[in-house]
Amino acid sequence: MSAALITGASSGIGAVFAQELAKRKKNLVLVARSEDKLQQIAEKLQAKYQSVYAATKAFVLNFTEALWAENRNTGVKILALCPGPTKTEFFNVAGWERFSVNNSEYKNTDEPSEVVKTALKDIEKGNSYTVPGRFLNQVITNIPRFLPREMIAKLVEREFRPT
Repeated sequence: MSAALITGASSGIGAVFAQELAKRKKNLVLVARSEDKLQQIAEKLQAKYQSVYAATKAFVLNFTEALWAENRNTGVKILALCPGPTKTEFFNVAGWERFSVNNSEYKNTDEPSEVVKTALKDIEKGNSYTVPGRFLNQVITNIPRFLPREMIAKLVEREFRPT
């Protein structure tokens, strides 16, 4: 798998290189002076249906659990927080209308105070991760343990397919 380092990726020639290489499915390392512009182009280049987001979450969970294991006897407390839908601006910013404030499913999201309460309780217990929230969040989190990976990928794609 090849990768390309693109400096000046937020505008001009660098931005065009980023767009063209993304179309060719190259892994990109983008560098720019403007963090805002870099963020904008990265968002444009993300794969469909938030697959980059999902892969990043998987990495962060595994990385956090490794840090937890390496530091569990040092007094440093480390916890991966894996909340379900929560009443924050996340869904509006991410463009997920399903859980946005104006959608009926917003009422089924968790309060941030409850998420934090659970996280603090679990970090005090010494847990490496926590999945606060409703029962459905627990189910969704554990389904991948029992179903084939391809089936999970298809289910997630269908769930996040733009309407």
